[in-house]
Amino acid sequence: MSMRLYASRVAIAGALAIAAPAFAQDADTMDTDTMDQPSQTRDQKSMPGKAKASDHAMMKPTREEAMNALAGWQETPRKTGEAIIAKYGAPNEMTPTRMVWLNNGPWKWSILTNDPTQHDFPVAHEDVLEQAISYDIPVDKVDELATYDGSVVANRTQGELSARCDKEGANFLALNLANDVAKGAKSVEAARTYYAKAIDAFIKEDKMDAYMTGLKFDAAAPAAAMDADKSASL
Repeated sequence: MSMRLYASRVAIAGALAIAAPAFAQDADTMDTDTMDQPSQTRDQKSMPGKAKASDHAMMKPTREEAMNALAGWQETPRKTGEAIIAKYGAPNEMTPTRMVWLNNGPWKWSILTNDPTQHDFPVAHEDVLEQAISYDIPVDKVDELATYDGSVVANRTQGELSARCDKEGANFLALNLANDVAKGAKSVEAARTYYAKAIDAFIKEDKMDAYMTGLKFDAAAPAAAMDADKSASL
């Protein structure tokens, strides 16, 4: 055996000897109960560093932590986030790009993202704040709701109606008009015209339309609004 090959094998053996105690220590501390758990659960328990990072990302932050996070966000979501925190307090959950409030005020949930979506109706702006209510969505009105405003989402299975804009007032406006469309009180064209005029008055005169100040109807009970549909018979 050459001296070079001999030295190489000695080095490998030494490295394995150093690694072995560390591996043994990890094995000794492994929770044997996890062996009967699904693989995803075992992976989370066997990688505490990764699990802790994930848990921290979704922990309820303090108001100060949320404001500090917003400082590094883009302008529109930062300003919107500051307004929502001022009204509802710190979010229930936070990641580097998302904040979530649960049951804040009239909302089932509110989600703010640092990922603006360009939306040109009724004027160019960035959608960053989605807010939802429980709503019993009429099946025959889903197409009309989508035509009325692409940022209004009707989730029939979950029984949720949501709107996404850059201000809470605009979301109130969108959902109040969506309710009018769903109930047959306004046509799609009438709702779009109302929306455009209300936003125009807000921008030019700082005038807040009544539809922008809160919901003008009662949200449904969550359980009653959900629609599981029915099994298909083939």
